[in-house]
Amino acid sequence: LQMLEHNDREVRRTAIKALSSFNDVEGELLPFLKDGDWATRKAAAEALGKNPQGAVKKELERLLDSEEDPIVKKVIEDSLKKHSIVVGQ
Repeated sequence: LQMLEHNDREVRRTAIKALSSFNDVEGELLPFLKDGDWATRKAAAEALGKNPQGAVKKELERLLDSEEDPIVKKVIEDSLKKHSIVVGQ
């Protein structure tokens, strides 16, 4: 978890990806959906989108409307579609 606070964005992204296989890390990863670096947002969306439930699902749905980067937006859309959450309604 300490690596999430590292100064190097690549180290943070790697930490996010590594944590994606653990349970109950949503609280640590959610803030990265608002990171200034699109690749970090993408990594967080991929990690959290593996099984979006509750607050994670709501945050992904909310970000779908506000995310400006097309790559990150596609990751969010794919995650929501994959988990049978209707997109765009």
